[in-house]
Amino acid sequence: MKQNSRYTTFRFFLCALLALVSVYGYSQDTRTLDGSGNNTLNASKGASGTILNNITKVDFADGYSMPSAPDRENPRVISNLLFAQEEIMNNKALLSDYNWVFGLFIDHEIHLIKNADASDLSENLDITPPADDEFFLPNEKILMTRSRYAESTGTEEGNPRRYVNENTAFLDGSAIYGVDEERANWLRSHVDGKLKVSENNLLPWNTTDGKFNSPVDVSAPFMKDETHKLVKYYVAGDTRANKTPLLIGLHTLFVREHNRNCDIIKNNRPDWNDEEIYQHAKRITSGILQSIVYNEWLPAQGISIPPYQGYNELIDPSISNIFSAAAFDMGATFINSNVIRMNNNGDEILGSLSYRDGYYNPDAVWLSGGIEPFLKGMGTQLQQEADCKMIDDIRNFRLGEPGEGGMDIAAININRGRDRGISDYNTVRQDLGLPAINQFSDICADPTVTAKMEQIYGNINNIDPYVGMLAEDHKNNATYGELGITILARQFRMIRDGDRFFYLNDPLLSNSEKEQITNTKLYHVISRNTDIELMQENVFLAMLHENIPNGPDLERLQLNAAIFPNPIINGETNIKVYTERDSELSLQLFDNMGRLIRSATVEITKGDNIIPVNYFNDLPKGAYNFKLENDIGIFTVVKAIK
Repeated sequence: MKQNSRYTTFRFFLCALLALVSVYGYSQDTRTLDGSGNNTLNASKGASGTILNNITKVDFADGYSMPSAPDRENPRVISNLLFAQEEIMNNKALLSDYNWVFGLFIDHEIHLIKNADASDLSENLDITPPADDEFFLPNEKILMTRSRYAESTGTEEGNPRRYVNENTAFLDGSAIYGVDEERANWLRSHVDGKLKVSENNLLPWNTTDGKFNSPVDVSAPFMKDETHKLVKYYVAGDTRANKTPLLIGLHTLFVREHNRNCDIIKNNRPDWNDEEIYQHAKRITSGILQSIVYNEWLPAQGISIPPYQGYNELIDPSISNIFSAAAFDMGATFINSNVIRMNNNGDEILGSLSYRDGYYNPDAVWLSGGIEPFLKGMGTQLQQEADCKMIDDIRNFRLGEPGEGGMDIAAININRGRDRGISDYNTVRQDLGLPAINQFSDICADPTVTAKMEQIYGNINNIDPYVGMLAEDHKNNATYGELGITILARQFRMIRDGDRFFYLNDPLLSNSEKEQITNTKLYHVISRNTDIELMQENVFLAMLHENIPNGPDLERLQLNAAIFPNPIINGETNIKVYTERDSELSLQLFDNMGRLIRSATVEITKGDNIIPVNYFNDLPKGAYNFKLENDIGIFTVVKAIK
């Protein structure tokens, strides 16, 4: 099986060198970008390029390499039987969309497991939908490649596949700053410690100066694009920042916070140079991120860990395989189909931007006027319940033209656990000190769910852990069940207590700065870095604008739109538009370079309207965005694929 041997050998050489250096007592008082040198006993612990920990038994089908459970049901069949969501299922704890979006940001902050080379057919793990699948065409696949494994592992029993975390395990702001010098230097302005921004104080584009209209910089850092259609995109510390406008919003927010801290430091320390300002602003901003995780976000999930007792050099903060391949993927069940945008008056100005239309679509941010409407809207919408249900936008999502394949996150997450050799649900429970479950009805109180699980698995000791964790009854006042909470609480305690530079232990932060960081909530970061005038103090709890103290009752107006067929066939498609009032509608078409291609004005009436579009024959294949705006400024953005 092909592997990037030169790359992986270098990684192992680096880890060995770091471990050797640590023997001689190497230590430093400032974080390194790649996390090396954090632990005083083993310089590689938690660093970029280190191996995931196995805290539960490995269960490859052949003992070392082949995916586990080859006799289990097809993941797409499980998805169709168990995960199909037919109605909105809001969470009972009244948590807002900030919980899953911030969770996604943290996911990208602390771990990245790359896939194997897609051209290596031996590493192909595509999922074949059943013949009667209502969404996928015959012979169409759910595209999937196995996780890239570390060189010299996966050779025989006793030496199973192991996996490399490309990010650091620490909450060190790597999603903001990057984990290598090349990316970090590109992101910096090299003036007064600040990071680059583009027009309207947004993330920098992949251009020569970070501005949208400048030429593309071929040396710009790599950014992921699962649509394979982007030409211009935002650049950030983590490669996955463009995944959704909501995630782009948080990336932008923390870049602004860093630059705000730079201004304060420069004012207080006029003698400091660019590097000194950058490092201290990075230290403060990363500390704020840590404080939000432990003082707001984890408590909102009902996850409790013991109070901080200081740094423990014996603790290994490295990410575990079960956390990476199963537990921290549960957030997909929280996602809503509708991405709410809201202005300062509480008007919903982008009611119809769907999750799928925002998927790897950074143009949706600047076309919509920036990040503020997304940040405002997130605080008002309840996230979905943590359960075995997922919206169609992530369960039945075609990536391009018919036949090019599609995506089902439920099926992929189930398959990923098998790919990584994760044991069955009951074995994982016992490995982590929890009692085994004796019958399906003990997993949760919903007889429909347990009956379907018994139909799918037959044997209580054969359940995919991802499914078992999502099916579990939630613990009191918690988002997850017993196993999910156990894994998440353990991992986040290891990350905190095994980090020598956790903000409460950082020797270069003053007591006053530590107190300020502890008292900073995500609400404060939003308020001081955006034009949002009114926001609830606990943004992790959803609150309608009119219920926020001093928030007026204002009428909500919507403009909803969808394109069909999409992807576009034979150069023709239709835009279906719903409006709550008669209106003149401005219709603009932009290409993936942000250039205006076509514009028109049409009259629409209250209710549903069908607008035929027949000029795509003249346009090249790719991704396009329609911006529809009525005569009072309410607008929406929908993505079209040709």
